[in-house]
Amino acid sequence: MPKTALLFGLSEGGISQALADQLLDKNHRIYAVSRNACSYKNDHPNLNCLDMDFSNRGWVTPTVGWIRKNVSSIDMFVHMSATSTDANSDCPLELTDDWRNDFEVNVFPVVELLSACNDLFRPGSRIVVCSSNGATRGTKRRRFTYAAAKSALNGLVKGSAVQLARKGITINAVSPSQTLTKRVMQKNRLSTDEEAVNKLPLSRYAKSEEVSKLIYYLLTDSPEYLTGQIIDIDGGTALNY
Repeated sequence: MPKTALLFGLSEGGISQALADQLLDKNHRIYAVSRNACSYKNDHPNLNCLDMDFSNRGWVTPTVGWIRKNVSSIDMFVHMSATSTDANSDCPLELTDDWRNDFEVNVFPVVELLSACNDLFRPGSRIVVCSSNGATRGTKRRRFTYAAAKSALNGLVKGSAVQLARKGITINAVSPSQTLTKRVMQKNRLSTDEEAVNKLPLSRYAKSEEVSKLIYYLLTDSPEYLTGQIIDIDGGTALNY
Protein backbone atom coordinates (compact mmCIF):
# COMPACT_ATOMS: atom_id res chain seq x y z
CA MET A 1 0.00 0.00 0.00
CA PRO A 2 1.50 3.37 -1.01
CA LYS A 3 2.53 5.59 1.89
CA THR A 4 3.37 9.26 2.32
CA ALA A 5 6.98 10.29 2.91
CA LEU A 6 8.46 13.65 3.84
CA LEU A 7 12.02 13.84 2.55
CA PHE A 8 14.23 16.73 3.59
CA GLY A 9 17.54 17.21 1.83
CA LEU A 10 16.85 15.69 -1.59
CA SER A 11 19.87 16.25 -3.83
CA GLU A 12 21.10 14.88 -7.11
CA GLY A 13 23.67 12.10 -7.10
CA GLY A 14 23.52 11.32 -3.40
CA ILE A 15 22.02 9.02 -0.79
CA SER A 16 18.76 10.97 -0.82
CA GLN A 17 18.31 10.53 -4.58
CA ALA A 18 18.92 6.79 -4.28
CA LEU A 19 16.32 6.66 -1.50
CA ALA A 20 13.81 8.68 -3.53
CA ASP A 21 14.27 6.29 -6.45
CA GLN A 22 13.48 3.34 -4.17
CA LEU A 23 10.40 5.00 -2.71
CA LEU A 24 9.05 6.05 -6.11
CA ASP A 25 9.67 2.58 -7.53
CA LYS A 26 7.28 1.25 -4.86
CA ASN A 27 4.70 3.97 -5.68
CA HIS A 28 5.09 5.82 -2.39
CA ARG A 29 4.23 9.54 -2.40
CA ILE A 30 7.14 11.88 -1.65
CA TYR A 31 6.96 15.47 -0.46
CA ALA A 32 10.54 16.69 -0.79
CA VAL A 33 12.09 19.88 0.55
CA SER A 34 15.65 21.05 -0.13
CA ARG A 35 17.62 23.80 -1.78
CA ASN A 36 17.22 22.20 -5.23
CA ALA A 37 14.49 19.61 -4.68
CA CYS A 38 12.52 20.60 -7.77
CA SER A 39 15.41 19.82 -10.11
CA TYR A 40 14.95 16.08 -9.50
CA LYS A 41 12.30 14.18 -11.51
CA ASN A 42 9.91 17.11 -11.13
CA ASP A 43 7.50 15.52 -13.61
CA HIS A 44 6.98 12.32 -11.58
CA PRO A 45 3.32 12.06 -10.49
CA ASN A 46 4.21 10.86 -6.98
CA LEU A 47 6.84 13.52 -6.30
CA ASN A 48 5.95 16.96 -4.96
CA CYS A 49 8.77 19.41 -4.31
CA LEU A 50 9.49 22.66 -2.54
CA ASP A 51 12.78 24.50 -2.99
CA MET A 52 13.86 25.86 0.39
CA ASP A 53 17.21 26.69 1.99
CA PHE A 54 17.40 25.55 5.62
CA SER A 55 20.31 27.90 6.30
CA ASN A 56 17.86 30.78 5.82
CA ARG A 57 15.85 31.24 9.01
CA GLY A 58 12.81 32.26 6.97
CA TRP A 59 12.20 28.67 5.89
CA VAL A 60 10.00 27.55 8.79
CA THR A 61 6.63 29.22 8.11
CA PRO A 62 6.41 28.58 4.33
CA THR A 63 7.67 25.00 4.69
CA VAL A 64 5.24 24.04 7.44
CA GLY A 65 2.43 25.77 5.55
CA TRP A 66 3.26 23.82 2.39
CA ILE A 67 3.33 20.53 4.28
CA ARG A 68 0.00 21.16 5.99
CA LYS A 69 -1.61 22.18 2.72
CA ASN A 70 -0.58 18.96 0.99
CA VAL A 71 -0.23 16.28 3.66
CA SER A 72 -2.93 14.92 5.97
CA SER A 73 -0.75 12.33 7.70
CA ILE A 74 2.92 11.32 7.70
CA ASP A 75 3.96 7.68 7.36
CA MET A 76 7.68 8.28 6.78
CA PHE A 77 9.85 11.24 7.78
CA VAL A 78 13.44 11.45 6.57
CA HIS A 79 15.91 14.24 7.30
CA MET A 80 19.08 14.14 5.21
CA SER A 81 20.03 17.81 4.96
CA ALA A 82 23.67 18.50 5.72
CA THR A 83 26.18 21.31 5.40
CA SER A 84 29.00 20.78 2.96
CA THR A 85 31.54 23.49 3.76
CA ASP A 86 34.62 23.24 5.94
CA ALA A 87 34.97 25.45 8.99
CA ASN A 88 36.77 28.75 8.48
CA SER A 89 38.94 28.21 11.54
CA ASP A 90 41.30 25.49 12.72
CA CYS A 91 40.30 26.09 16.33
CA PRO A 92 37.22 24.21 17.64
CA LEU A 93 36.91 26.65 20.54
CA GLU A 94 36.60 29.71 18.33
CA LEU A 95 32.92 30.66 18.11
CA THR A 96 32.51 31.27 14.39
CA ASP A 97 29.44 31.29 12.16
CA ASP A 98 30.28 27.70 11.25
CA TRP A 99 28.84 26.51 14.55
CA ARG A 100 25.56 28.31 13.93
CA ASN A 101 25.34 27.23 10.29
CA ASP A 102 25.95 23.56 10.99
CA PHE A 103 23.40 23.39 13.78
CA GLU A 104 20.82 25.38 11.79
CA VAL A 105 20.99 22.91 8.90
CA ASN A 106 21.67 19.60 10.66
CA VAL A 107 19.79 19.86 13.97
CA PHE A 108 17.28 22.69 14.37
CA PRO A 109 15.13 21.77 11.33
CA VAL A 110 14.51 18.30 12.76
CA VAL A 111 13.33 19.79 16.06
CA GLU A 112 11.15 22.43 14.41
CA LEU A 113 9.61 20.08 11.85
CA LEU A 114 8.84 17.29 14.32
CA SER A 115 7.27 19.85 16.64
CA ALA A 116 5.26 21.66 13.95
CA CYS A 117 4.04 18.42 12.34
CA ASN A 118 3.52 16.48 15.57
CA ASP A 119 -0.21 16.01 14.99
CA LEU A 120 0.35 14.57 11.50
CA PHE A 121 2.20 11.53 12.79
CA ARG A 122 0.24 8.43 13.71
CA PRO A 123 0.95 5.01 15.26
CA GLY A 124 3.26 3.20 12.87
CA SER A 125 4.95 6.35 11.54
CA ARG A 126 8.70 6.02 11.12
CA ILE A 127 11.35 8.70 11.43
CA VAL A 128 14.91 8.33 10.14
CA VAL A 129 17.64 10.98 10.24
CA CYS A 130 21.02 10.80 8.56
CA SER A 131 23.91 11.24 10.96
CA SER A 132 27.62 10.56 10.37
CA ASN A 133 30.16 8.27 11.96
CA GLY A 134 32.27 11.39 12.36
CA ALA A 135 29.96 12.18 15.29
CA THR A 136 31.36 9.27 17.28
CA ARG A 137 34.80 8.70 15.74
CA GLY A 138 35.78 12.30 15.15
CA THR A 139 36.49 13.91 11.82
CA LYS A 140 39.22 15.66 9.96
CA ARG A 141 40.42 19.19 10.59
CA ARG A 142 37.85 21.92 9.84
CA ARG A 143 34.90 19.52 10.01
CA PHE A 144 34.53 19.58 13.80
CA THR A 145 31.43 21.78 13.79
CA TYR A 146 29.74 19.31 11.44
CA ALA A 147 30.68 16.41 13.72
CA ALA A 148 29.37 18.26 16.76
CA ALA A 149 26.05 18.96 15.03
CA LYS A 150 25.66 15.31 14.07
CA SER A 151 26.42 14.34 17.67
CA ALA A 152 23.58 16.60 18.77
CA LEU A 153 21.35 14.91 16.21
CA ASN A 154 22.22 11.53 17.73
CA GLY A 155 21.28 12.88 21.14
CA LEU A 156 17.96 14.09 19.77
CA VAL A 157 17.19 10.59 18.46
CA LYS A 158 18.00 9.00 21.80
CA GLY A 159 16.18 11.66 23.79
CA SER A 160 12.97 11.65 21.77
CA ALA A 161 12.65 7.89 21.22
CA VAL A 162 10.85 7.15 24.50
CA GLN A 163 8.27 9.91 24.08
CA LEU A 164 7.60 8.94 20.45
CA ALA A 165 7.45 5.22 21.29
CA ARG A 166 4.48 5.88 23.57
CA LYS A 167 2.67 7.14 20.47
CA GLY A 168 3.68 4.11 18.41
CA ILE A 169 6.29 6.08 16.42
CA THR A 170 9.86 4.94 15.86
CA ILE A 171 12.91 7.14 15.34
CA ASN A 172 16.39 5.98 14.34
CA ALA A 173 19.55 7.43 12.84
CA VAL A 174 21.74 6.02 10.10
CA SER A 175 25.42 6.83 10.54
CA PRO A 176 27.41 6.23 7.35
CA SER A 177 31.14 6.48 6.88
CA GLN A 178 32.63 8.17 3.82
CA THR A 179 30.26 7.62 0.93
CA LEU A 180 30.63 8.12 -2.81
CA THR A 181 28.16 10.92 -3.49
CA LYS A 182 28.28 13.55 -6.18
CA ARG A 183 28.85 16.36 -3.67
CA VAL A 184 31.67 14.54 -1.87
CA MET A 185 33.41 13.76 -5.14
CA GLN A 186 33.11 17.37 -6.33
CA LYS A 187 34.79 18.59 -3.16
CA ASN A 188 37.54 15.94 -3.35
CA ARG A 189 36.84 14.82 0.22
CA LEU A 190 37.78 11.19 -0.34
CA SER A 191 41.37 10.04 -0.55
CA THR A 192 42.27 8.44 -3.86
CA ASP A 193 45.50 7.07 -2.43
CA GLU A 194 45.42 3.33 -3.13
CA GLU A 195 47.17 2.45 0.12
CA ALA A 196 44.67 4.46 2.18
CA VAL A 197 41.69 2.89 0.39
CA ASN A 198 43.09 -0.61 0.84
CA LYS A 199 43.23 -0.05 4.60
CA LEU A 200 39.43 -0.05 4.59
CA PRO A 201 38.10 -3.55 5.39
CA LEU A 202 36.22 -3.74 2.07
CA SER A 203 38.95 -1.80 0.21
CA ARG A 204 36.43 0.76 -1.04
CA TYR A 205 34.08 3.50 0.06
CA ALA A 206 30.34 3.08 0.56
CA LYS A 207 27.97 3.51 -2.36
CA SER A 208 24.96 5.82 -2.03
CA GLU A 209 22.62 2.95 -2.82
CA GLU A 210 24.02 0.88 0.05
CA VAL A 211 23.21 3.55 2.59
CA SER A 212 19.80 4.28 1.08
CA LYS A 213 18.86 0.59 1.31
CA LEU A 214 19.36 0.72 5.08
CA ILE A 215 17.24 3.87 5.37
CA TYR A 216 14.53 2.30 3.22
CA TYR A 217 14.55 -0.79 5.43
CA LEU A 218 14.10 1.33 8.56
CA LEU A 219 11.21 3.17 6.91
CA THR A 220 9.38 0.11 5.67
CA ASP A 221 10.38 -3.37 6.81
CA SER A 222 12.35 -3.06 10.05
CA PRO A 223 10.86 -4.42 13.30
CA GLU A 224 8.51 -2.03 15.07
CA TYR A 225 10.50 -2.74 18.23
CA LEU A 226 13.59 -1.06 16.76
CA THR A 227 13.82 2.56 17.89
CA GLY A 228 16.23 5.06 19.41
CA GLN A 229 19.23 3.51 17.65
CA ILE A 230 22.24 5.03 15.91
CA ILE A 231 23.06 2.46 13.25
CA ASP A 232 26.54 2.51 11.74
CA ILE A 233 27.04 1.55 8.11
CA ASP A 234 30.77 1.79 7.65
CA GLY A 235 31.89 -1.45 6.01
CA GLY A 236 33.69 -2.40 9.21
CA THR A 237 35.86 0.72 9.16
CA ALA A 238 35.53 1.21 12.92
CA LEU A 239 37.08 -2.21 13.48
CA ASN A 240 40.36 -0.98 12.01
CA TYR A 241 40.83 1.76 14.63
